[in-house]
Order: sequence, then C-alpha cells, then structure tokens
Amino acid sequence: MPVVEEMRVPFDFHGQLIGQKGKEIRQIMEQCEVTIAVPKSDERSDIIKIMGPPSKISGARIMIEKKLHNLEEERRQRVSIGCFICCKKLTE
Repeated sequence: MPVVEEMRVPFDFHGQLIGQKGKEIRQIMEQCEVTIAVPKSDERSDIIKIMGPPSKISGARIMIEKKLHNLEEERRQRVSIGCFICCKKLTE
C-alpha cells in the first residue's frame, strides 16, 4: 500500500537534487520506484514528499541523504577554499 512521507531537504539544495532538466530526481524515482514531489521555488519550503511503498521510500531516502551529504561536503570545501584565498590576499 503506497504511503507519503515527508523529508527535510534544505531549499538551497532543491536545484541540485532535481538536476539539469530533472535528470537527478528522475534517476532516484526510477531506481527506487517512487514519486518525489519538490515544492515550487516560490514556496521556499524545506519539505519534499516521497510517495510509494514503504520499502521503496526507505531506499529513496538513503539516496537523497547521500546526495545531500555530498552537496554539503562540496559546499564546505568551496567555503574552505574561498577562506584560504581571501586570507592569503589579506596577508600579501
């Protein structure tokens, strides 16, 4: 029996989760056999909805969590590099 579960995904990451022309989110939906609803950008909501059988939803959640972890790590690295460049310029 299909269910709907909500998952917190920071609004800032919605674009990367969806991917170019929906490629990333379609891949997750096809692989996990679920439907994922991302709120419209003007809503600025952090909640997405995953619909499907509970066993399939858990797989989708894991894929999304991995994607979010990678995106957060990339963001941290960009900030670290930016701080390094900024601090280096200040000391020159």
